[in-house]
Amino acid sequence: MKGLGSDRLTRFLITSLLTLIFTINFSGISLWFPTQVRSEGSFQFGVSPTTTSNRQGLFEYDSPYSDAGGTTTGIGALRRPIYVDIQSANERINVSACGHEFTDNWSVDIFYVGTQPPSDNNSYNGTYAAYPPASGTQIFTGGINNDGTIGTLANNPNCENNSQLTSGTMTYPVSVLATSGAGVYEIRLRNLDRNNNDVLPLNIFRQFDISITNTANPTLKIPANPDPQIAQGRIWSYVWAFNAGTDPTNGFQVDRSTSQDYYVVVPGGVSGTNFVWQLDLNQFAGFVYELVANNRGVDSPNAALQNVRGLSVPVAGNSVSPQYRMYTSYPDQTFTRPTVGPSISNLQFLDSDGEDNTFTPGFTSGIQQTGTFSFTSSLPGTYEIIIDTNQDGVYGDSAGLDVQLRGDTDAFGNVSAVWNGRNNAGTILPVGSYNAQVKAIVGEY
Repeated sequence: MKGLGSDRLTRFLITSLLTLIFTINFSGISLWFPTQVRSEGSFQFGVSPTTTSNRQGLFEYDSPYSDAGGTTTGIGALRRPIYVDIQSANERINVSACGHEFTDNWSVDIFYVGTQPPSDNNSYNGTYAAYPPASGTQIFTGGINNDGTIGTLANNPNCENNSQLTSGTMTYPVSVLATSGAGVYEIRLRNLDRNNNDVLPLNIFRQFDISITNTANPTLKIPANPDPQIAQGRIWSYVWAFNAGTDPTNGFQVDRSTSQDYYVVVPGGVSGTNFVWQLDLNQFAGFVYELVANNRGVDSPNAALQNVRGLSVPVAGNSVSPQYRMYTSYPDQTFTRPTVGPSISNLQFLDSDGEDNTFTPGFTSGIQQTGTFSFTSSLPGTYEIIIDTNQDGVYGDSAGLDVQLRGDTDAFGNVSAVWNGRNNAGTILPVGSYNAQVKAIVGEY
């Protein structure tokens, strides 16, 4: 508590030594350095535990399945392209797939989107409803395949047999030379027999593979012939959606789970730099699920106009928006990491009269009724400020007594958050000294 002159009231003191915690809030994510991983498709997703089956069914490009605004998945009807990075006009895109069943008819379209943007400026900045980004020039038009091209009807009737994902047991009915040259290409896979809005979406590909080849200058990573078991680091999307079940009861079981890794390219906070983050799933059983990565978490305010920044929330009434590329293996690009990690600077708490770090809510009307936390994060994203209102030294106590201020930084990472000196019940706190913990959050799944 801070004593003032006899002609002034004792006020709140927010300690000037604010606890500084910079949080990169990717649950289950770690900074990744490349090691040998697996291929560009269902082989990479691996077999589900206790089985020999690939059970992560990829949503088709324009699946009509929708539970937007619902209480089950919250997934909307969306166009979900897959993107391919091409580095040379000599490279060829090879596509093979197997639908919900081997006899499903399917098609593929390929577009040239454009040259590769700078790695620190390749995010999607639109809304979920407006997704995906604009396409470019179509270079291959809708070849229709009457059956799957991974294995045979006899040995892969349900398109789940992992042993068929080898260079010798699958064919590539689509093989397109990247005549537009280096850049980004868009792949649209459609299951022509399952395009409906079932409660359990079957408009999926239980197996697929996209391989890059180069007959002119083959390498171990980019060979002359397609191989689904080679890690190429060329395949990504802003939105991945899957159905891992076959009936309404079995999708959350361990034998329907995946331990797939995803690799997310995010800005490094300094021009020309990037981090690559790894989402390390471990027997993740999501049933019908969608993955996106961004720097702000759940869209806020939500449908009920509530501030839900940084929170885990129910599906109903909430949504998320895509932002960052998610690769299925470590990206085949050269990234420059910043020489220093993310940081917070210019951290202060100042009363509404701009005097110091104390304020007097509930006393003289209009005088120092609020105070403002301000700081700058080296990366834009969201923030969370936890005020230890019960003074127990625990930030975000289980009783829910601590006050939490959450929101977005501006485009440059600046934060200005006002606190009125009240607890979560709206009552002005007793005079005293209160510590606060500041977090800058720059990425979430």
